[in-house]
Amino acid sequence: MKAINQNSYKKALKWIVKILKKKNIKFNILGGLAAYAYGSKRMLVDIDLAMKNKDFQKILPDVKNYIIEMPHYLNQKNWQGYYMGIKYNSIKIEVGGADGDSMLNSRTKKWQKLGDILSRKPVFKKVFGLSLPLIPKKELIAYKEKLMREVDIIDLRNIGEKNIKPQIKAIVFDIGGVMASENNLVDHYIPLCKSLKINKKKFFEIRNKYINKFAKGEKSGRKLITIFSKRLNIPYKKFLQNWIKYKRKSIKKNFELERIIRDLKKKEYRVASLSNAIDIHYKLGKEKGLYNVFNFNILSFKEGFSKPDIRIYKLLLNKLKMPAKEVIFIDDYQICLDGAKKLGINTILFRNNKQLVKDMEKLGVKTR
Repeated sequence: MKAINQNSYKKALKWIVKILKKKNIKFNILGGLAAYAYGSKRMLVDIDLAMKNKDFQKILPDVKNYIIEMPHYLNQKNWQGYYMGIKYNSIKIEVGGADGDSMLNSRTKKWQKLGDILSRKPVFKKVFGLSLPLIPKKELIAYKEKLMREVDIIDLRNIGEKNIKPQIKAIVFDIGGVMASENNLVDHYIPLCKSLKINKKKFFEIRNKYINKFAKGEKSGRKLITIFSKRLNIPYKKFLQNWIKYKRKSIKKNFELERIIRDLKKKEYRVASLSNAIDIHYKLGKEKGLYNVFNFNILSFKEGFSKPDIRIYKLLLNKLKMPAKEVIFIDDYQICLDGAKKLGINTILFRNNKQLVKDMEKLGVKTR
């Protein structure tokens, strides 16, 4: 934010207020100046005020030499309404119409009518020696909570809203243990070892040595089966059939979570999955419809690196095209959350659906 001369700001404020009072024009102070009056001490940059559309013409003779934008209907990315731009003593004065303006709610992405701003009883406070009519604090907070730009977050925290939650726009889920309530140890590995009479210690020695390499896609899942087959002296086809049989049985789709995710999509959150997986497991998960609900899926074996490698979280943010503070990542392993935290991504350790909903709501997610 570019620093400006605060003495110039005071002179510009006194100049425009004097004109408005001389013309008996009803107005309200909005934006950063209103927040300043309520306690926000960030540097003041411009002057925001609202008055009746019909009153714009009344001040034209007094401000004509300082107009940078004549009164017109302005259509910006987050605000629409009647507008006039004035620059006095290098300070920009933004005059908005008090009737019929609209703003874009940053959470719902829908336009909302502001109504008649001047119909609310203003709060008078003394600022720079002037008694100014301010938009009521409660309404200023509601207004800024909908916009949630960086300056709005600063103002909200400064005027007493200490529990401002991050503006979440995307929620990312792990698959195994979250979207699929699977227990690899109980439902996959132990039944597999039992059916093929495999020594469990030897099985896990092989599994632990190679699984991460295959999750990164260095080799195919069938190559992993080949290694098991040779090391355990079990025919490849027999081992593959049993591996797939018990893995398929172990995958149980979390239907309640799928419903929660569909509701999040209706509220226009972006949803994605980020999972460590080998190719043959991905195909089984696809059979069960684990990936269908998401806007996109990131799979370790396709990308060449796996959680908690920081590169996979950077890839996620690049795909989302949004900053880390606007993203939540959900996983059932703390080590995978730690990697995301290094980039500033919000994280939730998944235990069950009920706990997940509560934790998302604590971060400001609207789940209902």
